[in-house]
Amino acid sequence: MNTPSPSIKDLVLIVVSRPDDSDARQLLYRHIKQAQFFLAAYAVPLELKQALGISPLIINESFTKIPLQMATKNGSNALIAYVDLETLQAKAPNHWQIEVTGKDLLNLLLMSPNFDAVILNTAQGWAGISKEEATMLTSTVA
Repeated sequence: MNTPSPSIKDLVLIVVSRPDDSDARQLLYRHIKQAQFFLAAYAVPLELKQALGISPLIINESFTKIPLQMATKNGSNALIAYVDLETLQAKAPNHWQIEVTGKDLLNLLLMSPNFDAVILNTAQGWAGISKEEATMLTSTVA
């Protein structure tokens, strides 16, 4: 019998509750590329507005020009990726909502000079993925 995969939200909450548990983080790594995330944009350039409605969404150099919500600490900038739409709507109510796959989220992190990490945000806490971790994750097959 095949057990269902845990949701990305559940995995983030496991990492939040057990930050030093490498098994919990490895489980998050295994599932991140297939998960869906939501980004909050302050505005969308006119030339990209139509492209956002196309599936699959193409993450390219022009996409990095969208002013996305981020957090800054100690000179580092982290892209905020919400694990569910409800949390994004509660924390960034007047923003554009952009849905991306985990694979595209990691690629966006790697191609953008504006971000050093990504924060996987839930209403109950967050887990971070550094650029170095994203490099490792995108180089593995899955």
